[in-house]
Amino acid sequence: MANSVTWGKVESRLKSIEDVKVKIEDLLDANWQPDSYDVDVQAGKSLVTVDLSAVFASILGSFWKTMYAEGESKMIKDALRQYWQYREKPALNARVVKAEDGAESTIGLSLVRDIKKHVSIDVNRVIEGVNKSFGYNRAVIGTNMTHTEIQFLNSSRRVDAGVGDYLDPGLFIFMNGRVQVSAGVSRLVCTNGATERINLFENDSFEFEPNMIDRAVNLTNWLVEQKGKPVRSIRELAVLLKDYPKPLKQGFWQKWSERVEMKSLMWWDVIDDVTRYANSYLDNTRQKLLQIPEIVQSQELHTICPICASNVTETL
Repeated sequence: MANSVTWGKVESRLKSIEDVKVKIEDLLDANWQPDSYDVDVQAGKSLVTVDLSAVFASILGSFWKTMYAEGESKMIKDALRQYWQYREKPALNARVVKAEDGAESTIGLSLVRDIKKHVSIDVNRVIEGVNKSFGYNRAVIGTNMTHTEIQFLNSSRRVDAGVGDYLDPGLFIFMNGRVQVSAGVSRLVCTNGATERINLFENDSFEFEPNMIDRAVNLTNWLVEQKGKPVRSIRELAVLLKDYPKPLKQGFWQKWSERVEMKSLMWWDVIDDVTRYANSYLDNTRQKLLQIPEIVQSQELHTICPICASNVTETL
């Protein structure tokens, strides 16, 4: 449960991100509705939304969903209370996002005993620094309860990428025992993002240069240009993505090959596939995948394979 990635969007500036403890007994006493797995539980001053499927699937498997659909929530609760007579009763840790407009949302849940030990980062100090130095008006947040990514986005610099398809430039910050930062871009229709090179942030004031937004806008405009730039050969892809995860390449290779043959595969499509795949990760793998613009830009300058010295733009 602690390793799954959850994403949330906040249409406002951030105020804080808090970890809130939810008592299992309070969850069992809450009002469960048969038409939804989401249950609201009061935890201190916060109303936390708990996804029951994320909490109980590892304990009761698919059995509880069948009973839940039949309205047998009391039977499920009694079974869990009986189960925890023989097992240590866990608490739930919920990650609650608080926005400046007063809205609150739950973006992550974990059984407390499952949380891995990592070097602590004061997320709220980072948010405070961004709020003082960087102009943004919406945010996208991802967490697996050990790693957190926040995209601070400026919709006033939004770029139109097609009918109903928009890109917001902004500042991407990754927190996983250290703070890393990059100019980046987020696609509204999904949680896909892309960045420049990601760098370690070494200034503990967490203040950011105003030109970060200009760099992000330049990246956004470059991405839109890729909608009209074809991948010229499958060899070109093979060379540029040689260090990328094998499951990613296996998942897309047939589709890419067929579209290269039809001369319909654009670099925009490849970037979209790679960054969509990245949404399942919140670690170094994700960071590497989000930096695919740098890889694509390198092919604009280099057409010779460094291994076999052949022209990678030629078809096989």
